[in-house]
Amino acid sequence: MAANIDHEDVLDVRDLAELAIAQKDIIEDVESDEDDKEDATDTLKALADLLSDLGHDVEASDAQAIADAFWVIVNNSSPTLIADDYFTDSVEEDFNDIYGFPEGLPAHLVVDWKATAEKVKADYSRVELDDKVYFIRK
Repeated sequence: MAANIDHEDVLDVRDLAELAIAQKDIIEDVESDEDDKEDATDTLKALADLLSDLGHDVEASDAQAIADAFWVIVNNSSPTLIADDYFTDSVEEDFNDIYGFPEGLPAHLVVDWKATAEKVKADYSRVELDDKVYFIRK
């Protein structure tokens, strides 16, 4: 079976809170088939494991506690998980959105975004969600 997680370059923690509650509904629905219930259980386990990486101790069977822990994260830090394979692009986009490059820079000026992203990772926690690596701001 597989977790019901759509892995994207950027995941919003608020969406993961809603996902936890949706899995609870699937598990409790008497009309859900056993495969769907198993996938929902796997999803809650993956979400609980991610929260464990972030220092939150929740039971995989307690969807409400999982959702509540995600809301704590939203209230205390950045609500965004950034996929490892997208992190460098995200750093470049954030830099350009916040600072931009001044007009008139020489065309031969090159920024090593990969090296910059590696240095920026010091401000992020590495977590795994369903065997995919993400980063979230500390």
